[in-house]
Amino acid sequence: MLSLKQLAAFGQMAQTLKLSNPSMRNKTAILPILRKLTLAVIALSFANICFAAPSPLSYQRWKSQQVIEAKNQVARISNEIQMLKIGTKKPTKGDLPSELAMLEGRLNSAKENEKFADGLAMEHYVAVHLSQFKGDPVALKEAAQSMKPDELGQLLKVLLQTGNSEGSSITTPAIGGSLPAPTAVSR
Repeated sequence: MLSLKQLAAFGQMAQTLKLSNPSMRNKTAILPILRKLTLAVIALSFANICFAAPSPLSYQRWKSQQVIEAKNQVARISNEIQMLKIGTKKPTKGDLPSELAMLEGRLNSAKENEKFADGLAMEHYVAVHLSQFKGDPVALKEAAQSMKPDELGQLLKVLLQTGNSEGSSITTPAIGGSLPAPTAVSR
């Protein structure tokens, strides 16, 4: 979607063109320019929609997407094998037995990927998905807002475990220094 500033800029461009050229003062001469400006506005709006930065998914949506993609891969390969077996598809590389063997190997790998996707945990979500948005606080805020309270609890647990295993001190960039690592207090 175009902002009001962008729309105002297009309006100013049209006004400038109209006033700077005597032939543009005629309303019929301005119609082609207005059509071009309208098309430019539509094209820019479409570009903003298509090329907008991806936003993070919630943990549950991300995991569901991974599971669905893995299941679809298994289904595609299974269908390809069936098409070869019943003869509706010709082997593309070599003979039928070698292509079937290759597809069976891909099917086994796809089934392993499906099992792995079923077992994805919050650690995987943080490492694979959220890490893409490390430098984007707005996207990370969106991710946090899209999570359920129990997911946020899991996320904090993962982050605390990761923070404790990475070093002996906790960095505090806002203060400009670091604090000593927490120690166990005996009573």
